[in-house]
Amino acid sequence: APMIAQFAAALTALSACAPKSLGMEWFGGKLIAPVWALYVGPTADGRKTAALEVIWRVFSDAMPERCLVLPGSREGALDYLTGHDHGLVNFSEFGDFLSHAQKNHYGEKIKPLLIRSWDGMNLQEVYAGGKIRGPPEPRLSMMAGVTMDLFEVHTSPVDHGGGFLNRWMPVVGVSSREYNLPRDSDYTAARVRAVDDLAQLAGLCEAGACMGFSDEAQRAWTAWATALRECRRRLGSAERAATGRIETHAAKVALLYAYAYGRACRDDRWWIELKHVEWATAFADLIYQSALEILGNLAPNESMRQRRAVLYSLPRDGEWMPLGAVLRSAAMLKRPFEAVVDTLLAEEQVERAVGTDGKPVLRRLPEPQWETATGVLTAPGRRQPGPEQAQPGEAPADARTPVGASQPPEAPVRAPGGNGTHPGGNGAATTPTATASTPRTATASAQPLPPGQYVPPWMQ
Repeated sequence: APMIAQFAAALTALSACAPKSLGMEWFGGKLIAPVWALYVGPTADGRKTAALEVIWRVFSDAMPERCLVLPGSREGALDYLTGHDHGLVNFSEFGDFLSHAQKNHYGEKIKPLLIRSWDGMNLQEVYAGGKIRGPPEPRLSMMAGVTMDLFEVHTSPVDHGGGFLNRWMPVVGVSSREYNLPRDSDYTAARVRAVDDLAQLAGLCEAGACMGFSDEAQRAWTAWATALRECRRRLGSAERAATGRIETHAAKVALLYAYAYGRACRDDRWWIELKHVEWATAFADLIYQSALEILGNLAPNESMRQRRAVLYSLPRDGEWMPLGAVLRSAAMLKRPFEAVVDTLLAEEQVERAVGTDGKPVLRRLPEPQWETATGVLTAPGRRQPGPEQAQPGEAPADARTPVGASQPPEAPVRAPGGNGTHPGGNGAATTPTATASTPRTATASAQPLPPGQYVPPWMQ
């Protein structure tokens, strides 16, 4: 499974182990520890269930009393949370929950309830006869996995911009690690060690008062937050809504890093340090990247779904593909297929040429990367530098041949009138591709340490 998915799920387990008192002042309110992680990946190859199950098994052995199962209705959830207000919920099939929580379905009213719990608000309600239902201080951490198809069908623009889905930390990735089946003894020993570390953290009942960021951490946070706001200012309204809580996610992750190191339970008064901010903001950049990629992949109508079908029928590595093979793979009729190809050519998403056999071929052009606050990813409209374009102090960023470089001998000759160059785009109409199998940045520049290179003590 992609490491970024397991890393995000591990953060939810850590937040579920944190005491209720863990938190800090945040823009006039209180920032609490619970986080929600949402892994959006393909069926089977994405290994969504496996990514979540590994963390769930460790957590269930360490804290079985905090393994929660959320009912599908609002009334049932209030009754259940009255006695189970602190723990972890595992939505391994999040598409089923979304289908019941759609408009005019019986689970629709559970979304506002969950939003209030994420904010740490009082969920108590008084009914006839003085009966009180709901917890006063809920601490619900959640992890979920869903395919893009189900996510598209069972969500609406209101969900993305209305506050429910942007409270989740979305992650998108593909597995690129070498597959090695561990020996039973090694896996068992590592799992037992993880269970013991997590149980030890969960046994700490109270947390000292977090005084916010240290002076050094505050300066780093301000610089990152300022850059993030500048990045978001150039996005469309839908993208801004989907990324509206990136700062809050980063603050929660920094709070959890400090907790994992033991500062929260060792000192009565403590501060979030610079290293916690660096790791948290690097991971938040990946959340930002994933949110934009998910939003870019959603197709609101049939025309956009056809466009996506043609684009995804082409290899991502830029290999040439016969036009007839693309047509068969996209399963479309010729006339709408030609209209989609013309659209992609105008968008400079694909390149058309004539093969050595005289037949038309098509290939997918490298896509521009989304700009992030730490600057480790290229801005929209600029390609990653190739080996011959590497900047001073930078390692080659991409193994693919940049557009405009010399073609391999067997490559077809570009047809007259085709778009032989790919200057990029405005960022809003393209699909970003900066997510990876591990939570690390896409270039080799000297930047804050990505979380993929840091293994908290409780995960070692």
